Amino acid sequence: MERIHVVLLVVMVLASSGIKTTAGSFQSCYGPCFLLCAITPDTTLCSCALQCLKQCILSYISSPPSSSPSLARDDSRHSLHYYCKLGCAASRCTNISTRDKPDGEAVEGCVKTCSDLCTNHHY
Repeated sequence: MERIHVVLLVVMVLASSGIKTTAGSFQSCYGPCFLLCAITPDTTLCSCALQCLKQCILSYISSPPSSSPSLARDDSRHSLHYYCKLGCAASRCTNISTRDKPDGEAVEGCVKTCSDLCTNHHY
């Protein structure tokens, strides 16, 4: 019963604050995603962190590929960068969040460091 109250409270806070998870900053995606996942029964913090990193870093990759060969190469390079960033973030950033504090700002900083590392290695 207590979990239901927590779920309802989180949903009400998210709805009233107007947070958009499909667009905007990494924090506006990761924080709500992690909180909602963390209160789901039978989930681990690590699985929540991975799920939300994937959702917030790679959401654009599901768009259809470009019809132009040169753009397709750029899309491929861009996808490689984001997969590198996800792998790095999965390795380095999943232990930052706690059940009570997702700390989107710290996770975002960690993901940015991964992005910089991947940019230096792949471009």
